[in-house]
Amino acid sequence: MTTMVDSFSFRAVNPASSDVIRGTLEASDEAAVIDKLHAQGLVPLDIRPAVTSGLNREIRIGGRRRVRMKPLALFADQLSSLINAGLPLMRSVRVLVDQTDDAPLRTALVAVQHDVETGLSFSAALAKQPEAFPPLMVNLIRVGEAGGFLGDSLKMVADTYRADVELQDKLRAASTYPLVVLIIAMLAVVGMITFIVPIFESMFASMGGDL
Repeated sequence: MTTMVDSFSFRAVNPASSDVIRGTLEASDEAAVIDKLHAQGLVPLDIRPAVTSGLNREIRIGGRRRVRMKPLALFADQLSSLINAGLPLMRSVRVLVDQTDDAPLRTALVAVQHDVETGLSFSAALAKQPEAFPPLMVNLIRVGEAGGFLGDSLKMVADTYRADVELQDKLRAASTYPLVVLIIAMLAVVGMITFIVPIFESMFASMGGDL
């Protein structure tokens, strides 16, 4: 049996130098790409099919909007991977500030970076940016800081928000179907009133009766 091989573009960090490496690998799936990167001593930041079509979407949020759960989950997951790979906390944050595509998150992280450098703890600096980092995330990180398992706490944050995103997507899909059915039914009724009823009215009128 032949295994299908696809091309994947990736961004990864070399923990020894903090360099961000971009490239393309051929593998059967994303898990295989991760294994190959780990074998090279690299920490994956982003992996996606190497395509140029519109299906390869990036979610971007402009202005000063609240940071959504999807980019928060990605940030927490990447920061967890970097810390567990041995990279210092603020060095990891600097890498992610440079790499994130999410403008509100980047702005908040720059402020966090400044506050930590002036003496605040990481969790306290996050708490100063409530529009970006919810209390649940801040509290889990505070516990991880105090207990010496910050990487694991960040992984828990990532898993929690990723599950929330998946649940919201399912609920959105479930609520969309009946709405589509309702719209179709309403269009059918409007069509009957607009086109079919006048036809029957003219037929009955020609026969000398009323509808």
